[in-house]
This record gives sequence, C-alpha cells and structure tokens, in this order.
Amino acid sequence: MNPAYKETVFESELRFFPDVFAIITAHNPEGLNCPPAVNESLNRDLLREIRAPAFDSFEITGMSPDGVHREAGFGIVCPFEAAVQLGRKYKQEAIFRIEQDQLSLIDLKDLKAYSLGSFNARCACPE
Repeated sequence: MNPAYKETVFESELRFFPDVFAIITAHNPEGLNCPPAVNESLNRDLLREIRAPAFDSFEITGMSPDGVHREAGFGIVCPFEAAVQLGRKYKQEAIFRIEQDQLSLIDLKDLKAYSLGSFNARCACPE
C-alpha cells in the first residue's frame, strides 16, 4: 500500500457528515495511474453500484496535502464488509473508514487499520 495514503486530505460540499461511513474511489485501480476518462468511467460504475442497494452517499475528493494529486470518490454509509467488498471489486489498495470523526485507513490486502486521527481536521468543507 502506498504510504502517501496516510497523508490524504479531503474536500466535500457537505458541512456535516454521517457518524459512520467509508470513503471509496474507483480511480487508479491497483495503484496504477489511469487516464482521466478511464477514472471517470470507473467512478460512474461505482456510483451506479452504490445506488443499487440504495446506500446513502455523497461526493468527496481525496487528495495529497498540496492538492496536486486528486481522486474523486464517494462517502458511503454502509456496513464495513460492504465497503471492503466494493474497494476490492474496484481493485483499490485501501479505503477510508470514519467512525465518530475518527479516520482510519484500511489496507485491503490484510484489512489492517491505521488510525489517522480526526477526519474533520483533514476535511475542507464549506463555511
């Protein structure tokens, strides 16, 4: 898993977040850079999939602290197992899980969780 994931910050139009949710992207499967059109198509597929069981969701972007690398994704209110399954289906190395503002990075290879502190401290949201 890329150690840069531990530095991820987030951007969303939401001001208030659910108590428990996952952040998943379909961009850059297996950590390989894909063309923008491929990433957009993969994220549309992910959106269709999370709407099918009617999971509550919202758009959120994960990015490097300098904003240079950005990946669109979704905050998804779903059981942990469903989040893991989605991340693995879209060949992601990791997903994020938020519980009561505590951000964890979940390595999808072995499900090891890395505690990253406050989610809100890493999220740029509207005032």
